[in-house]
Amino acid sequence: MSFDKIMRQPTMNITVPLELYRELKRLSLLNERSVSELIGHAVEIHYGNAAVSARHRLVDRLARLEAELGDRERLQEQIVKDSRAIRAR
Repeated sequence: MSFDKIMRQPTMNITVPLELYRELKRLSLLNERSVSELIGHAVEIHYGNAAVSARHRLVDRLARLEAELGDRERLQEQIVKDSRAIRAR
């Protein structure tokens, strides 16, 4: 479920430990934000970080695949050169 969908559901309850709630309440008073805004911000950061992490993994995987493809192309070129050399003998 996306962050936007979570925030659009007014009946959704997020349960947090009492100690965490108290800390969030303290932060909300310092930042002039509601506890739910702080929780929403934390959820947004979590999903944002997960998306960034997934994107980095995807980029790494694509780089490895490109390297493997380059290795295969070089290997195929070498095979062609070797077979031409064998035929030339």
